[in-house]
Amino acid sequence: MHLYALPLVTALLFLAKSGYLVHAESLRGDAKAALPTNSRADVSLSYMVSSPLTVGGFGTQAYELTGKNPENSTGPVITGVVTRFNETAFGQSTSAAKWIAVFDCDNTASTADLISNAARLGAQAIIAYSDASDYCVATGEAPPSPIPIYTLGGLTGSFGDALDGFPTLQLQYYDSAQFDAAAAVVDNDLRTKSLKSGALLGYITRNVTDHSTFTSTATSSGGPTAPTSAGTTSASSSQKTNSGPINRSY
Repeated sequence: MHLYALPLVTALLFLAKSGYLVHAESLRGDAKAALPTNSRADVSLSYMVSSPLTVGGFGTQAYELTGKNPENSTGPVITGVVTRFNETAFGQSTSAAKWIAVFDCDNTASTADLISNAARLGAQAIIAYSDASDYCVATGEAPPSPIPIYTLGGLTGSFGDALDGFPTLQLQYYDSAQFDAAAAVVDNDLRTKSLKSGALLGYITRNVTDHSTFTSTATSSGGPTAPTSAGTTSASSSQKTNSGPINRSY
């Protein structure tokens, strides 16, 4: 009988898919002072719902946590549907649609499993937040996350509070069948910012050092709207706007 050692990444993905907790990079809540200082990003979120017609979203600043995997810190803008991700999705398949996983880091023991499964299922990145602390930080276990992880907080309360303040949107939780069915519309939305999918769209600009001109942008049914200096979405008087926390300072 011959024994073969599985490559590390393959082994991790096997364990993640099997539902076992993976010993790898994980997250915990912590204060701002514990965050890295050399890997920042701008995050812009936007959505539109048709009834009643509502355009909303916000722009904010984030920290990238996976410094042990340097290729995560640079590269083109990351785009995708921002969707809540939890253990109930571990049995799903990958999807043709681009998506960004969102979860809280308050249960540190579960975060390595969440990271591994989000990567396995094709998430472009992870946005992590804490309801109990200001931000999330990486605990430093090896191997590091194969996809970028960002943490951000709300202007008042947590990023989770901001998500809860949005109206009911499409594709709020990861479901590969639903994401596949909407993949073409989502792809068009991400390229044109037309927001026809009714989902929360995310744009993450990596390795940003100058935030002085950053504002969020969105698109109304009549075409692109001008971003405002405060980072909120502008729209016609017949449209309702809804914005969450904006431009959290470092």
